[in-house]
Amino acid sequence: MPLSIEEATAELNSWGLKLSPSGRHVLVLQLRNGSQRILVADLEQPQSQPFVYPLSGGVIKWADWASNDRLLFCAQFWVGKDRRAIPAEELEEALFAIPVTRVFAIDHDGGNLQMLFSDNWEVLESKNLSRVTNFLPSDPKHIIMPAWYENSLDLFKLNIDDGTSERIALGTRRTLFWFTDADGNPAFRLDTNWLGSRVNILVRKGPAEARGRDLDWDKIASIDPISEQRDAAPEFYPLVPGPEPETFYVAARPDGSDTTGIHLYDVVHQRYVKEVRSEPGFDIVQMFYKPRTHEYVGAAHYADRWVNDWVDPALQAHLNGLDEYFGPEIDIHLIDRATLGNLWLLYTTGPRDPGSYYVYDLDKHRVLEIGHQFPAIDKDRLGSTQVLRYKARDGLEIMGYLTRPPNTSAGDRPPLIMMPHGGPEVRDTLAYDPLVQLLATRGYQVFRPNFRGSSGFGKSFADSGKREWGGAMQDDLTDALRYLVDAGYADSERACILGASYGGYAALAAATMTPDLYRCAISQAGISDLREQLKSDRKAMRGNEDEWEYMKRQIGDPSDDKQMLEQRSPINRVQDVHIPILLIHGDEDQRISLEQSQAMEKALRKAGKDVELLVVEDAGHSPTRKQRQTIYPAILDFVEKHLPATPAAPALAAP
Repeated sequence: MPLSIEEATAELNSWGLKLSPSGRHVLVLQLRNGSQRILVADLEQPQSQPFVYPLSGGVIKWADWASNDRLLFCAQFWVGKDRRAIPAEELEEALFAIPVTRVFAIDHDGGNLQMLFSDNWEVLESKNLSRVTNFLPSDPKHIIMPAWYENSLDLFKLNIDDGTSERIALGTRRTLFWFTDADGNPAFRLDTNWLGSRVNILVRKGPAEARGRDLDWDKIASIDPISEQRDAAPEFYPLVPGPEPETFYVAARPDGSDTTGIHLYDVVHQRYVKEVRSEPGFDIVQMFYKPRTHEYVGAAHYADRWVNDWVDPALQAHLNGLDEYFGPEIDIHLIDRATLGNLWLLYTTGPRDPGSYYVYDLDKHRVLEIGHQFPAIDKDRLGSTQVLRYKARDGLEIMGYLTRPPNTSAGDRPPLIMMPHGGPEVRDTLAYDPLVQLLATRGYQVFRPNFRGSSGFGKSFADSGKREWGGAMQDDLTDALRYLVDAGYADSERACILGASYGGYAALAAATMTPDLYRCAISQAGISDLREQLKSDRKAMRGNEDEWEYMKRQIGDPSDDKQMLEQRSPINRVQDVHIPILLIHGDEDQRISLEQSQAMEKALRKAGKDVELLVVEDAGHSPTRKQRQTIYPAILDFVEKHLPATPAAPALAAP
């Protein structure tokens, strides 16, 4: 039975699970009857009644344990101009609503509910109090949080029993983020420059005991907030305190290294102490350490699937055993560990696992199922995925994920959907994708290539996509289809291309540059005119030169590369289109304007081509769950019309 639109766009059943330090209790965020709630269950007495804290009129952003007996949660509410809370049932009709976030502490059985900063009404004037800098595992009564106070982002130590606060360090009006050492002393501060175009990483000078205005800072690095967010490998970024005083673990790419690794950094002397972990060809994504001693224990990165790599052979043996237990299609994410017990909290996902939670007992080698994010979805109905590798025409090796319809046999060649990802500096993974399964369960196979320019494979691989929109990146998609045909997976006459954002541009580029390759094309929030998009970006980024330089490096210079950009803009090649095109765009898209799709539709219609435009009301660049309930049916109807999974039977001649 095909996956339904309702199942593909369902709300999460549960999320945000966390183990108490002892491992006895687990907290779960749940949605019930339209309202969110926190549930705390006793793993040692699973038959006992769990504690439930319902939240009405707001949204729980996160929850976590501060100690065995006390937990924290962040809630977002909305207030009107009169600063009064707006009831949930009135929110959609409200003409003016301001989001306000607050952090609360509560006992695990529901006692002693306390809002933090309860003693500081000046701080409570801030709309956003949502971030914890340090949970202070060695001090279960306190945490460290940043907050706006007297026009600067300062750092505070809070008592989680009574909500009172003490300011321990002063920031500035341009401070964005704080990092503290193991004892909660300020270690790093991230400030923007006056234009907001760079983020300066500052390191504390002098003794840790200094407070407030007595702290001195040195600038040790400067990063582009846009390119660092998008690039495959950051040059330098603080993570957590190191095992020795004045040391910090950082994610970095020193001395021209191609991939991001974990390094130990000397804060006082501002130098690297040693490389802790790196992986040739892949960027390290996550680091694991002991909360009390800050000893490094392992790291994780994405290769074909999620790879957990730990120092202790005994612990790695457990991870290897879990890999065998769950199978090769499942990514296993270790999301929490009991600091006082031998329990791990696991999150799994894969092509046929929309998201599940388990507790693993290392002593008993036992896996306990806790819950599923979408329990109504039966994995046996979903299509399986395999990793494929192919060579691009210039010899570059590229990997991708091929999802086949359920019950597909070797040698079968179902109609293919080529689905390039957005970004382009992101990457596809093995994780569950509802749109992929919507198509697979209707008889389509879907290929998602990590073409050059994708992230996670090191800086050189990401940089190889710079200024290759419509060039080598597009050739990678063409070469992917040819590989799939030559390898016997696909039929060259039965393929369509579908993508969003950069993927939407790639779909339009395919329809105009390789017009005979596909039967149809779907572009969601795609760019049709590269020069016009760069003009729009230039206007939006005026005064932010670093961001503008990144866009020119990524796509091209509108002046120096005028001819190239015009040749690679689908809107200038509509006469070459031979296939039907569906354009989908949100009318509130601030990243890529609706005008990009409207102009493309106008040009295609003027050229007499087959085109449809779906404008999604109130949708931004990333549609919401409800907006996908409009988008997904349109995609399915279009594909089934122009590339039917089951070809119509030939008409019988009259006797």
